[in-house]
Order: sequence, then C-alpha cells, then structure tokens
Amino acid sequence: MHAVAPELPIGQSVSEEFVRIRKRRDQDVDRLVRLIGSVRDVDGYPSHVTGAGLQTFVVAGDELAALVAEDEAGVAVGHAAVHEPAVSPVTDAAAAATGRGLSGLACIARLFVDPAVRRAGVGGLLLDAATDAAWGMDRWPFLDVWEALPNALALYDSRGWLRVGTEDIVFTSPCVEACRHVGNSIRSHVLVAPPPSAPSRPA
Repeated sequence: MHAVAPELPIGQSVSEEFVRIRKRRDQDVDRLVRLIGSVRDVDGYPSHVTGAGLQTFVVAGDELAALVAEDEAGVAVGHAAVHEPAVSPVTDAAAAATGRGLSGLACIARLFVDPAVRRAGVGGLLLDAATDAAWGMDRWPFLDVWEALPNALALYDSRGWLRVGTEDIVFTSPCVEACRHVGNSIRSHVLVAPPPSAPSRPA
C-alpha cells in the first residue's frame, strides 16, 4: 500500500532541491484537484472547467500514462498526462506534420505545476517524462496550447517543440460566469515534439 502524500496548503513554499517523477496514484487526486484550482486562479487554465469538473479534468479516463512530480517530502507539486488522441482538427494538424495516423500519436495534456515552485524546472521535467513515455509507446507526442498561456508556450519552445498550426477549440457546453475566455471558443497553437534524433532539451 502506498503512503498518502502529506498535505500542504496550496501556494505554501516547498523544497525545490529534489523533484522525483513517478506514476500518478489514486491518493494524489485530491491534492492535484486543489492544485489545478490554484493554477486556474493564477493563469485561468483550464479556461472552461470549474468546480466539480476539475476532478474529471485531472483524471480524464483516456490516459495512456499519468505522471506526478513530487518534492523530497513526497508532496505532489505538478502533473502531466499522456492521452489517447481524439479525432479533431488539432490531431489532424499533428498527423499532417508528423506523417503519423491516430494510433501513432499521443497527446501530452494536463501539464501543470504548483505556482509556488515555478521556475524551478518542474514543468520541464514533467514534459520530458511525458514525452519519453509517449516515445516509449512508439507514438509521436503533440499538444495544443491556449494562446493566452505565454509561459507554457515558452517552455515548449525552449524544448524545441515545433508549432505546426493554430486551431479554434469550440466548446460544446455553454460558458458560465467563471469561464476565463470570451465566447464559446479559444485559439490554440498545435505543437509537435522534435524527432527523437533532434536536440530537444537544454544542455
């Protein structure tokens, strides 16, 4: 039986000296839901999901892999997942750029980090681990990023990810007052990971 990670108020400083990437456990979910709520307060991400929907956002059910970054005290400070891609214009753009069909792609998603430990390299570690997991399944990693998240885009650019298009993500459910975007859609950049032989990580 896994030990439950100790509770820590969201936003309280944690140690940044050691971060370990591991598989997500059921015991992590409550903290991760609180964590994505804190991220939403700071960044507006996710823009269209609020309240009780945040748990389904974190645990979507179509994960090929789900990863957590934890500090030396066992506190979860970040999350990333590898999702089975759905048929969509975003996936079509990734397929056209990579020459891969649906079964040869993997969507990197739900990557978020506790705002208290940003700029400590946690997001990069999670991205690299999720990317490696996708390649380990012989799937080409891709993702889409809301244009209102410049810090996220900067991370992917720094890792050599390639922008291959922009798409309007249209929401099928009605917007509520708590939504962080205007109208029923957001514009997202579609990015694909560089080929495995290309340098993709800072030295």
